[in-house]
Amino acid sequence: MEFRSLSQLNLHEDNAAVRVRILRLWRTMKPDGVQIHQLYMLLLDNEGTEMQGLVSSVNVPEFQPILQAGRIYVFRNFVVRSYHGHYRVSPSTRRICFGDDTLVEEVANAHDIPTYNFRFLAAADLPQAVHNHAYMSDIIGEVVAAGPEQALFEDVAVLRRKTVDLRLIDIENALLAIDYTLEEALGVSIISSIPELNMYKTDINNQGIYFIVDAQVKDVNIFWSPSRLKFMVQLNIHKGSDEVVVMFTTSKFRWIASRIIEGTDREWTQNFSILLESLRGQSFKLMVELGGFNQLTNEFDVVLRKLFW
Repeated sequence: MEFRSLSQLNLHEDNAAVRVRILRLWRTMKPDGVQIHQLYMLLLDNEGTEMQGLVSSVNVPEFQPILQAGRIYVFRNFVVRSYHGHYRVSPSTRRICFGDDTLVEEVANAHDIPTYNFRFLAAADLPQAVHNHAYMSDIIGEVVAAGPEQALFEDVAVLRRKTVDLRLIDIENALLAIDYTLEEALGVSIISSIPELNMYKTDINNQGIYFIVDAQVKDVNIFWSPSRLKFMVQLNIHKGSDEVVVMFTTSKFRWIASRIIEGTDREWTQNFSILLESLRGQSFKLMVELGGFNQLTNEFDVVLRKLFW
């Protein structure tokens, strides 16, 4: 039997046969927490091409008992559909969708389809991956410290003795300590003073450019943006008499915003405010990006990506 490679599958095709290994298999649950809503698969063929697979809720009872991660299968009579969702585990924007007529046959294990497959992201490319929700990457490195957040991030000297070159706060609400140097960050950023940054943000050609600036946080404010329908965090940073406003949002605000407005999540809101309050008066190297051109002020928003110190 002739099999198609995943890279050869055409959108809406429904009569191909593929031979693939299920690298990963996971499920989402219905609101009752008992019934399986959908099955998701990460598939790999013998050419090294990855593609996601989906079994919808109506077909879960038929296919869930016969699918297992790590095994090789032949799939027939599936449909290839477009997939542009966030947090894909494969770069492909297509996926295999099972239907009532889909046929599944487990075949003998073989070494031409690897058991594991990774796409490692270099540390120097991490700044470019911030806020990129298209698909999830892999990273490999050495864990140099672990523990409660407060202890982990207060003892900078201990971390640096373990070759961590800086402390990094990922402002998508995840604190990280990784072997990631400021020199690597500078490789994708431009060192700038605040007056230069104020000049650059008025140039329409500078959209998406990253800058590194030394500054002290003068003030911190949180406000609701009716136009963006999300909370914004505004940092007023300065060095001497020069000032600039830097803003950022967190992905967590997107889904928790309604609860914050209703006041049902006051504890989380207060903790977040305490975190921001602790930044006031602190000096940092800030990685910022110019984005979101404001037609009223004729300048870009200065968006905070990372804090280094």
